[in-house]
Amino acid sequence: MPEVTFFCGGLNRKAMEPIIEAFQRREGVRVTTVFQGCGALNAQMGTVQDQDPALGFPDAYLACDVYYMDPVGEWFDNKAAVSSTRIVIVTRKDNPHGIQSLSDLAKPGLRIVVSHPTHSTLGGLTERLLKVEGLYDQVMKNVIEQQPSSGYMVPPVASGAADASLAYYPDTLAERDKIAVVELNAPHAKAVQPFGIATTSRHRHLMLRFYKFISQWQESYEALGFDWVIGRPLEEFELFTPEGVRRPPGGTD
Repeated sequence: MPEVTFFCGGLNRKAMEPIIEAFQRREGVRVTTVFQGCGALNAQMGTVQDQDPALGFPDAYLACDVYYMDPVGEWFDNKAAVSSTRIVIVTRKDNPHGIQSLSDLAKPGLRIVVSHPTHSTLGGLTERLLKVEGLYDQVMKNVIEQQPSSGYMVPPVASGAADASLAYYPDTLAERDKIAVVELNAPHAKAVQPFGIATTSRHRHLMLRFYKFISQWQESYEALGFDWVIGRPLEEFELFTPEGVRRPPGGTD
């Protein structure tokens, strides 16, 4: 039985688990999947000598955002987008503070929860979003907690422990009876999830079939709140850097 290793950012876990299971059954293969924060996955890849899959380098990688594919991009080809994910404001159900925009998160006395900028993709995107909008210092004065994972953004608001948070839209669906969602009118308030196949993989044709198999799951992805951008080259999407500079993946500052 062929065995392949698949690195997958944690944001993609709920969407990818049934896909991986179905692909294993269809192909008669074993897919060893590592779900983790993309920063940690990138760091792990950097320790593998010669990007050798026999030493633990992945045969394919699905990152949470193009920002995390960019620094390891030379080790992957056949890179293309799968989905995108909106970043939204989560408030209590009745939105008592009248939060309608990012600037409202700077209102004095609010209790805001954000994701940690080095522990999660969402945290990094949140930091860059607030900086490019000129709101970072004002909003951070109201931040009471920085969570290590994007999955922890909704519960503090749903329980009343926080007034608002910045979250991925798919993470809001399970608690919609307890929260309200405020959409953001900012083109960079999103993450784009890219897929790539390792240039050193010994199972490249199998991984190409895996990507094509993923492309058959549009309805499943959209039911989870993702937007479907399958097959679009990464060059179509802007890369949002820590300095707030937006540039094409692989370009220069």
